[in-house]
Amino acid sequence: MIIRDRLVSFLYRLGCSITGLILMIMVFVTSPSGSAPLTSLYVQTCLVLEIGFLLKTFFNGLDFYKKGRVGIPGGIWMPLALALLSYAMLGAVVFCLGDSPFNLAYTYMRLIAVIVLLVLGLADYFLFDEKGTVTWDYPLYWALYPTIYGGVMMVTPFITGYETVSSNFFSPRYFALSENAFLAGNDGWNGVAIAYVSLIAAYIVMAYILVYVNYLLGLRFRKQAKDAY
Repeated sequence: MIIRDRLVSFLYRLGCSITGLILMIMVFVTSPSGSAPLTSLYVQTCLVLEIGFLLKTFFNGLDFYKKGRVGIPGGIWMPLALALLSYAMLGAVVFCLGDSPFNLAYTYMRLIAVIVLLVLGLADYFLFDEKGTVTWDYPLYWALYPTIYGGVMMVTPFITGYETVSSNFFSPRYFALSENAFLAGNDGWNGVAIAYVSLIAAYIVMAYILVYVNYLLGLRFRKQAKDAY
């Protein structure tokens, strides 16, 4: 379903934007000093979702001002919206399953922020975004973002001297200590290559799942519109 009420969508997105800002502030406040760098996976995930909310709120408000209340809400370009959501979904899954030391109290705030923002982002997509306007080749272009992110994670420790759990997945020093002989091979660069390719492949798979869902929903809405006509 699409809620064709620009005021309702604007208020929802504004609430999501404010909620995101509050959660991110709480994450930084409750984290030990220096433990919440902008390159961390959970921070990147929250930032991607928050940027999406802020952009959608702005364009939704502009659309409401120009066209009135009734109609499909304005937002951001659908390929960009799905690209951000795909990355956020992958980031949330990786962080919640493998990048989170559950024995530390401040980690729970990070988990809450990531999960709440992702749920709000998915709800926004299903309730307000247009459907069926994304083609099958888009995920290949979207893969540029995780490709760049992996490269940044690889060089960040050498520049800053600070390593995060996220950057360890792209650190040859980390994989060189692995008990797996293949991953530790070539001074750990085998493991880095596997992690890099796995990140990009996982992102593309996640993106294609969203594109397929978008395609199915688009067919459904076109059928409903045809039947109504």
